[in-house]
Amino acid sequence: MKILMLKNTKKGFTLVELLIVIAIIGILSSIVLAGLSSSRNKSKDTAIKSQIISMRSQAEIFLGINNSYGTVGDKCDGSSGVSSLFSTSPNSGGLSALVVGLSSVSVPTCITASSVGGLADSWAISAPLVTNNTSFVCADSSSSNIYTGTKTAQSSGTVTSCQ
Repeated sequence: MKILMLKNTKKGFTLVELLIVIAIIGILSSIVLAGLSSSRNKSKDTAIKSQIISMRSQAEIFLGINNSYGTVGDKCDGSSGVSSLFSTSPNSGGLSALVVGLSSVSVPTCITASSVGGLADSWAISAPLVTNNTSFVCADSSSSNIYTGTKTAQSSGTVTSCQ
């Protein structure tokens, strides 16, 4: 007598198994995306610091060429004249590309002032960080330091600095 063994010919996963795998993938992907978001913001903070460091060097080159930092009262909003330090005009020779680049990740504050009247002899720029908008990166013409913390670009009428 021969006994026939029937094989189970059905192959595949049950609905419960598939739902469990999909739930696990969903949980893992949400954890990864949350981590990427904070990394993006940290990279924006690094870009802000890098732009301000570059602005310091460019401002000194601008001073060497023009014998001043441009006109008194310059702002980052592009309302300054073509020959100003913070002009956003493409061929101004100032910090136009850096101001535009910084403006794409933060809202900078730019100030120029003069202690003798006429052309600007001091400048300061600050921008809030993306990860903590109460913390700023600030640089000015009076120091070679880049400040990170609560100091912002301020003007006391005749001098601008990070205060």
